[in-house]
Amino acid sequence: MNFWKQNPRKHLPLLILSGVGIVLALLILRLQGPSAASGEGEPVKEAGHTEHEGTGHSEHEAAHEEGYARHGTGEEAWESVELDDSVLAQSGAALDTVRLRRMAVRLPLQGKIVLNEERSARIHPRFPGIILQVKKQLGSRVRKGDVLAVIESNESLQPYNVISQMEGAVVSRNAAAGESVTGEDELFVVADLSSVWVDFQVYRQDFNRLRLGQKIRVIAEGVSPIETPLAYLSPSVEAHSQSLLARVVLPNTRGIWTPGLFVRGEAAVEEFQAPAVRMEAVQEFPDGPVVFVREGGGNRYLAHRVTLGRRDGDFVELLSHPLPGEPYVSKNSFLLKAEIGKGEAGHDH
Repeated sequence: MNFWKQNPRKHLPLLILSGVGIVLALLILRLQGPSAASGEGEPVKEAGHTEHEGTGHSEHEAAHEEGYARHGTGEEAWESVELDDSVLAQSGAALDTVRLRRMAVRLPLQGKIVLNEERSARIHPRFPGIILQVKKQLGSRVRKGDVLAVIESNESLQPYNVISQMEGAVVSRNAAAGESVTGEDELFVVADLSSVWVDFQVYRQDFNRLRLGQKIRVIAEGVSPIETPLAYLSPSVEAHSQSLLARVVLPNTRGIWTPGLFVRGEAAVEEFQAPAVRMEAVQEFPDGPVVFVREGGGNRYLAHRVTLGRRDGDFVELLSHPLPGEPYVSKNSFLLKAEIGKGEAGHDH
């Protein structure tokens, strides 16, 4: 330090040269990069090889060997399966085409089949007396004017006939020989069962969704559904249940709609037209519902992802592809889903 203070100008050139040397050394190290400084670098992958090298198959090739393949990428990726027509026929699968259908949003109803009161007669004695004889049994077919029972009048002590006032069947009988009866007693109910009523109870929140003439579908176990217009809406509410009575008239010439049977109803509250497929055609996959669409008339079926809308009985509205006119598997489509599942299981192994 003392030497520098005594001779500052003499040693200045030496200091400048030292500084320049240090700067040049730093520049050389920076240009060579971290690998030169540390002696290490990133491994270089050989062209044409991936992390999956050594398996012997690409993902697409393995999938194809199992009978299915992926198409597209991202949200448009679908799976397909190839099956001969003979295999489909043996399995019970069926084809249909996507088509525009008249559909409806339906309000569920609960109801009961009752006698058509306009086609039934409740029969009472004309005079008080004693029943001498009962001529017809429950279920008997009768014609207008047939004798149902014989009663001895309390006043005249003479017998008189109780007759049917219409043609039909005896659906109720409250008469037995030896019984004492009055004019208030209902002895028989005779009804024409070729027509019946279905009475539905409608709750307050749904009152404004119904109107006369509206289509009502009536459904019962073991019977084909039938659709008929709404014939009657009660002007007043039932006090106990706070519900409204809605009624339809059903033709019953085959006698399949039995009075007393509970049934379900569906009121068409919103009608529309839309492309639709059968509900049983839709299969659930992890990434959403699909419909199997036939590709180009061949034996390959594409599991086409779909967006579903409103439902109407056996059909559901399509809000996305496939389009009207495209063939799809409408029945037993779960078999194609199972085939894809087999392929995926084999690919996992």
